[in-house]
Amino acid sequence: MKKICVLMSLCFLLPLSANAENKTPADNGQEALLQSYEANRLGWTFDDNDVGYMDFTLSLMYPIFLSLKKAEVAKAEENNPGFLTKYLRPIPYLAFTGRFGQYLATRKSSPVIGKRFNPKLFLRFFTSKTVNSYLDLGFAHESNGQRIDSLTAYQDLRDDFVSEDEDSDFANDYISRGWDYWEVAWYKNFNGIEDDSENGFSTHLSLKYFMEYGYLQKDAEEYNSWENSSYGKPRKEVDGITVRFSYKRPLRDMFKLFDTVPIGFGGQNIIFTTGYNNAFTNNTLRGECWIRIGSLPILLWVSEGYNSDLIDYYQRVRSSGFCLYLKTY
Repeated sequence: MKKICVLMSLCFLLPLSANAENKTPADNGQEALLQSYEANRLGWTFDDNDVGYMDFTLSLMYPIFLSLKKAEVAKAEENNPGFLTKYLRPIPYLAFTGRFGQYLATRKSSPVIGKRFNPKLFLRFFTSKTVNSYLDLGFAHESNGQRIDSLTAYQDLRDDFVSEDEDSDFANDYISRGWDYWEVAWYKNFNGIEDDSENGFSTHLSLKYFMEYGYLQKDAEEYNSWENSSYGKPRKEVDGITVRFSYKRPLRDMFKLFDTVPIGFGGQNIIFTTGYNNAFTNNTLRGECWIRIGSLPILLWVSEGYNSDLIDYYQRVRSSGFCLYLKTY
């Protein structure tokens, strides 16, 4: 019930903030309002401890209050070009990220399994060139939206799958995971303040603190002793510190397939994650590469480490996949 309340609150707050002022951002020099938070993705994921599944993510953010006009901020920076003025534009945002997996042709009825529900409230400090640098301070709730939180309920669900001639291990996907956490994140693009784009080299640092008892989640739900896994460990041992190094460039055509379909290379990401408890002991490394086939932005990726799924976040998994990569700015 508490997770449903979080989602209902999000649904009510977004329309309220959207009605704050009915103006076109481009007309008054403001940023676009409804934007991607993380990239929206639709693709296929292969985990070495699972079958392949269709993997899709929806992620949006919206300012609770509209920002100042860029011209006003630029004038303030001109009069006092210092650090405090540079980050003098804190804007509160509300964001939501949802991830789902559909098991096509590998389970009865091809079920859709909720994998991540992540509402977040954060304050973003940034410059008039919003893609060049910003600092986020936020509070978030993250869970997989599932219901099994006891050994009795888990065993009953395993029996249900057996009675339906399905694999009893499917019950693992319904074990409830959930955390509240605080986050500090910093993004910096080194392509120069005059270029209002994400092209070039950039870094992103995220520091999270997972609460044992949170305002929304209450008691954190993570690995349970009754799961009897030798890999079981708290989330803070595999997550909490993430650094991403990115290089992006305009999608220039490299060659044409059948002399008609342009194919281009767009850049790559290297993402490193580790826990803040016993840091650099349980590490995750992920590599991503962007290409364009015709008008479709495609992301190819491989990963070795943890957090492939909130259900088995504590297991070391090798993963790979591809997806449409859709993000607005």
